[in-house]
Amino acid sequence: WALTRVVRCKLSMADKSLSERTVIVFRSPKGSEQDDPYAKALAESGYSAEFVPTLEFSFINEQELCTALHHPSDYSGLVLTSQTAIESCVHSIHHSHHAVGAVLEAWHSLPVFVVGEATAEAVGKKLGLKCVGQSCGNAKLLGEFIVQYFSSFDRQTLRPLLFPCGNLRKETLPSALQASSIPLQSVVSYTTNPHSALKPALLSLKERKVLGSEGRGCLVFFSPSGVTAVLKHHHNPGPGPGGALDLLSMKVVAIGPSTAEALHTAGLPCSATAKTPTPQSLVQAVSSLLEPHCS
Repeated sequence: WALTRVVRCKLSMADKSLSERTVIVFRSPKGSEQDDPYAKALAESGYSAEFVPTLEFSFINEQELCTALHHPSDYSGLVLTSQTAIESCVHSIHHSHHAVGAVLEAWHSLPVFVVGEATAEAVGKKLGLKCVGQSCGNAKLLGEFIVQYFSSFDRQTLRPLLFPCGNLRKETLPSALQASSIPLQSVVSYTTNPHSALKPALLSLKERKVLGSEGRGCLVFFSPSGVTAVLKHHHNPGPGPGGALDLLSMKVVAIGPSTAEALHTAGLPCSATAKTPTPQSLVQAVSSLLEPHCS
């Protein structure tokens, strides 16, 4: 049930408390916990990953997005910077009772810009499209990539890029494109909210002395929205045992620079930042904190 959606990838440990090799991941696992790529990479390196469901999403503006996807000739390309943005495209097409492949057929001739390898893989599987820019790893570098891609295009005749995004999207990418006169049409296709299981999961971690001054592993944040959601309950834990969560004493890893910036802005430590949003980079960042003599 909801209160027990914290998922563990268990390794052999001497006691029931979480060891110094435990990584608290503020994200729901992709698929089953055994198949999640981050859980597998951490387990292969001897770490125990405990997933905390942090965010949940609601799709909106289905008709607006579906109409845009039906008219690829109006655009110069498609920009997808999250798994949820991809899912919103699929949802909007299904919402209008069309087949994904039929709607997106004409998009094969246009560039599809993505921010990372995982996003590119999801685009291939769910949309059947090929991508560019997946090696960028963050919005800033993707913006630079897109500007370079269109460097020889006439800005006066360049059609906009279609950008399905969430209601909490950052302005890093839109600002970079605007500064280079590359038009961007944003469609807010989903909203982001704290997960209904987040508060009880945090209190459970506190009661088990995972979070706070006695916490010995590290925390991993995957998005600025995740930082905001966790802090909401950090400052306002509500009734019940546990009290406010002491995150200041914990080792904290950010999956990328925008998440690291969100942590710094919130006054939380960011002990390490993954170089790219990949399982391998996350393991390297975690190892630099928990096993600094080996990094």
